[in-house]
Amino acid sequence: MIAIIITLVAIVLYWTPLPSIGGVIIGGYPWIAPEAAKPIFIGIGVVSTIALLILSALTLYFSKKIEEIERFSETPSETTTSLSESHAYGTGTLKFNPAEEGGEEDYDF
Repeated sequence: MIAIIITLVAIVLYWTPLPSIGGVIIGGYPWIAPEAAKPIFIGIGVVSTIALLILSALTLYFSKKIEEIERFSETPSETTTSLSESHAYGTGTLKFNPAEEGGEEDYDF
């Protein structure tokens, strides 16, 4: 959401002429450009505005999809608990089949 707000501020600053602060001109570049360069600055503004709006929309779309996927997935604590309980190696001891070895042997790693 912060990125979308920054994008909108950048678009507004590009198109809106503001009074100069200490000789530094902030914003309104298509309107303060020399006459020969105005079409170029307007073209740059149109292309960058469209690109930034499309990227912002995609960011919002994919963030909603990620939230949707996370809502249906398991929590990490459930996954960790189920894995450690379902595997025989959770205790750190390896047991061989006592019938084959003639008795029960534990090998601690």
